[in-house]
Amino acid sequence: MNNNKTKIILAVFCAVFFVIYSYLPISQIFFSDVPTSKVSIRFNTPDEVMNFYFTNLFADENKMYYSEPYNLLANGFIFPRWAKPIADKITPGTFQGIILIYGSLAKIFSKFIIPFLTPLFAVIGALFFYGIIKLIFNKKIALISFILMLTFPAYIYYSSRVMFHNILFFSLLLGGLYFLLKLFYVKKNKYIYSVLAGLFFGLSLITRTSEIVWVFLLVLIFLLFNFKNLKSYYKYLIIIFIIFILCFAPVLINNKNLYGSYFATGYSLVVSENFEEISHTEQIGLVQSILLPFGFHPRVIITYSFYRYFVKLFWLYIILFLIGLAIFFKIKRNKLQNMYFCFLFLVSCFLIIYYGSWFFRDSLDLNLVSMGSSYVRYFLPIYIFAMPFIGLLLIKIWELNYKFKLNKIFVIFVFCFLFFVSCFVVYFKNSESLVQINKNLLKYRTQAQDILNKTGPDDIILTDISNDKVIFPERSHLIVPQNGDELKPVKLLLELTDVWFFYRDKNVNIEYLNKNKFNLYNLKIIDPQEIQGGAVLFKVITATEYYVMNYSNYFKL
Repeated sequence: MNNNKTKIILAVFCAVFFVIYSYLPISQIFFSDVPTSKVSIRFNTPDEVMNFYFTNLFADENKMYYSEPYNLLANGFIFPRWAKPIADKITPGTFQGIILIYGSLAKIFSKFIIPFLTPLFAVIGALFFYGIIKLIFNKKIALISFILMLTFPAYIYYSSRVMFHNILFFSLLLGGLYFLLKLFYVKKNKYIYSVLAGLFFGLSLITRTSEIVWVFLLVLIFLLFNFKNLKSYYKYLIIIFIIFILCFAPVLINNKNLYGSYFATGYSLVVSENFEEISHTEQIGLVQSILLPFGFHPRVIITYSFYRYFVKLFWLYIILFLIGLAIFFKIKRNKLQNMYFCFLFLVSCFLIIYYGSWFFRDSLDLNLVSMGSSYVRYFLPIYIFAMPFIGLLLIKIWELNYKFKLNKIFVIFVFCFLFFVSCFVVYFKNSESLVQINKNLLKYRTQAQDILNKTGPDDIILTDISNDKVIFPERSHLIVPQNGDELKPVKLLLELTDVWFFYRDKNVNIEYLNKNKFNLYNLKIIDPQEIQGGAVLFKVITATEYYVMNYSNYFKL
C-alpha cells in the first residue's frame, strides 16, 4: 500500500471517528429542545461537570475558582461534588491539566470547541499510536493497530465522555513517546523533536499527575534500551527535562494560590457510604496521590479487578492478544520490539496493582460490569498497548495462502464482528450505555430549565444524591448530601435567602423525609412542585415558620 492511500485511510478514519466520538455534545447542541444559550451542556458525572465549568471559567476570566459568599456563614458546606471549598472560594477538586489545556485553546478558538476537544485529541492520539507502531513494527501492523484502537469499545466510550481526563492524558503521552522515538531514530530535526517530546510528556502529566510513576518507568526503560547512545543525546534530554518542568509551572503557581502550597492539590480521597454521595473530602498531598494510595491487595486484583475488567469484559480481545503474543515470541524480534513488550509488561503490572487494589463503586448495582466503570478508563493504556499483538496475529492470517481468500474473509469478518460488538456494548448495553446517558442528559436539560424558572440565581438548593449535575452551573449555590451534616447551616441561611430541596423522584413520601431528615434540624419541606422530566422541588422553611403559618391560617378560618 503506497503512502497516499495510507494517508487517505488514516484521514477518513479520523474524520469518521471524530464525528462518532462527538455523539453526546452534538446531540445536546443540535437536537435538544432546550437551547444551550439557556442551559449549558450537561454531563453524567460530577468530575466532568467540574472540568467543563472550570475550563469555561478559565477561558473567560483566567482563574480557577468562583466565589461562594454563603460559605462564610455555612462553614464550607455549600459546594457541588468534585469541587473543593476553601473559605469563600470554590476550587477544582481534581488535576488542573485539562482545564489549562482546553481553556487555553478555547481562548484562541472560542469556547464552542471545548466539548469537541477530547474527540479531536482521541483521533490525534490514534495517529501518534500509528506512528509509534510503524517505527517499532511495520506499516501494516501500525494500520491494523490504529483501526483496532479507534474501534476498541473503551476508547470509543471515553472519547465520547468528552470531559474526562483519560483520553487527553493518554493521547498526549503517546505524542511524547512518538517524538522521543523520532528523536533517537530519525536523523533530522532533533531539537524540534526534543522540545515536542518534553512538551507532550509535560502536558500529559499535568493532566493526570497520578500516572507519573509508570510514565517515568516507561521513559527509563526506553533510555536503558538506548543506553549506548545516551552520551550523544544528553543535550536533547536536558531540553526535554526543562520543557517538561516548565509545563508544571502554571500548575504549581495555581496550587500555591488556591490551596496554599506548591505541592498541595485539589485531588481528594472521597469517603462515602453512598456510592454517589460525598460525605466528606480529604485533601491529600501530591506524593500520597502518586504512590499507591489504595494499598496492595492481590486477592482483590485477581478475583475482582482483573477477572471483571479483562477476562469478563474483553474476553475476545484477550484470546486474540494471547495468540498474537505467542506469535510474537516465535518470530525474530528487534530491540525496539523487545522494548515495546517491556512497555506493555511494565504498564500492565503497575496499573493493575495501582488501581486494581481497590473497589471503585461507580454504580448502585455492585454486580454491574460496564464501560462506565472507573477501572476501564484507568486500564485504558493496557488495552491500547496490547493492540499491536492482535494486529500481528491478523496480519499473519491475512498473509496466508488459502483458496478463495478465506483467510482474508476471516480477517474482515473479525474486524466487522469486533466493531459490531463494540457498538453494542458502548451504545446499547445496560444503564451506562451512551444511548441511555444521552437520554439522561436531554432529560437533565429539561429539568434544569424548569428549575431555573422556579428558583432565583441567589437561592440555595439542597440536592438529593447526584442532582447537582442537573442544575449546575446555572444554579451554583448547592449543598450536596454530606451524611446529614449539610442541614446544619440551613436555618441560618434561611435568614438570607430562599432554600429549596431538589429530589430525584416525584413519588416521594414527604412525611417520611420531614420526620427522618428535616425535622431533626428544626426544618420542614413544603409545597412540592413537580419538575418537567421527572423529580420534584420542595420549599425549605424552619419548623417554627411552618407552625406559625398553620397557626395563622387556623385563626383566619
